[in-house]
Amino acid sequence: MSRTVAIAFACLLSSTAQAACPAATPVDTARWIYEKHQDFYLNGKGAADYLSKPLLSLLKKDWACQNGDQCAVSTNPWTDAQDGDVQKPIDWKLVSNSDKQAVVEMTYNLGYKDAPQQPVTSQTTRLLLAKNASSCWVLDNLQGPQGVALMQTLEEFPYEGD
Repeated sequence: MSRTVAIAFACLLSSTAQAACPAATPVDTARWIYEKHQDFYLNGKGAADYLSKPLLSLLKKDWACQNGDQCAVSTNPWTDAQDGDVQKPIDWKLVSNSDKQAVVEMTYNLGYKDAPQQPVTSQTTRLLLAKNASSCWVLDNLQGPQGVALMQTLEEFPYEGD
């Protein structure tokens, strides 16, 4: 009897862990992160539920700097711009995939809600996803349309006390 209960409990735990993933596929995870947590790079907004440990660690360092100082993240990392809005439709495409990592491209138009006379430009942002200890896809890096990776920006910034 106790063996049956133990097996049932183990199955329940494994299905609970799987259910905790934001989405099942890399593309769905990338879309979920953008739709629900596109401000992950702002102080207190990012979480271990959908960010890799290395990225979250570097972001926490940047958040500590965000009390009025110039910090590593000075533009929206999705667009590499301070102004402008991602306009729909957004096209999501899986570029590469392995057991542990995937790359998803997000292609969109960058426009200006408050200045519709400004030209709209097509841009592509790349999301590097990795599997965490729970086998969930999480954001490990973000490369904006200018080709600069967020992790590189965070790692190379000369924070005080480094």
